[in-house]
Amino acid sequence: MYYMENLTQATIAKRLGVSRPQISRFLTYARENNIVTITINDPQPGKIFLEEKMCQLFNLKECVVVDRVASDRHEIMHFLGEESNGLLRRNLNDGDIVGVSAGKTLYHASQTLTDPQKKNLKVVPVCGGTGYKGERWQTNKIISNISERWECESFQMNSPTFLSSESLKNQLVKETEIKNTLQLAKKCNLIIAGIGILEDEGTLMETGFLNDKDIEELKEKKAVSSICNSFLDENGNDINFSGYKRMIGYKIDEFDENTKIVAYAFGDEKIRSIVSALKTGRIYALVSDIFTVQHIIDQYS
Repeated sequence: MYYMENLTQATIAKRLGVSRPQISRFLTYARENNIVTITINDPQPGKIFLEEKMCQLFNLKECVVVDRVASDRHEIMHFLGEESNGLLRRNLNDGDIVGVSAGKTLYHASQTLTDPQKKNLKVVPVCGGTGYKGERWQTNKIISNISERWECESFQMNSPTFLSSESLKNQLVKETEIKNTLQLAKKCNLIIAGIGILEDEGTLMETGFLNDKDIEELKEKKAVSSICNSFLDENGNDINFSGYKRMIGYKIDEFDENTKIVAYAFGDEKIRSIVSALKTGRIYALVSDIFTVQHIIDQYS
């Protein structure tokens, strides 16, 4: 019905009297067990070429390019989540600990993630809250979205990422709940992360995640990107940021080198930030849209 009659999953679910996720699982099972095989006759290189080119340029192990047309940015973010389901399924194993950061793109993408069909997964934050204006985009909310869809155990971080002082941070990390969550986060096998920009329209600025003094310091030190609590210059080097001393969470270089970091980001305004993050050499896979990836290749190949 899906392949031969071109019906949507929702229509099929209604006809058969089952849920849409069940239809999605049936289709995945059919593909993975060769009940259904798909042949693509692409007259142009298209997304496969772009994915391979990005892997070559930035030493990525995988790249997922969304080439679907969207009516707005939120829809693109949902597509990023949908298209990354196969990537996550391939790279997760039973018992894995999955770290999660914060941000708008990750929040919307998390709403379309499907069960990777792995046992005993744990989902844990790698940072605290994003700021007083970013309730929906906080790590805890994203973790709730993911754990609900994956039906797995989840943990919360009931603290801001940046505290008002180093002494307060040192006190909080001794609290049993926060201490245990941080210890678990350090053992992540895979991390789902957004890439932030140091611009007025970025989530970091919009939510109050950083104060005016922090922003001034980061701009003076030419930071262009943030990922997993790390602030980077355009060459992917970590900025010597004084705010790290009062931060709860981990920087990108504090995770084990075998931890797979899957980064979600798109948009012309994020090109410098994406490239900065990729230049760290720590990104396992990038999930983006075809226009962003094409522009990156045009500029950096």
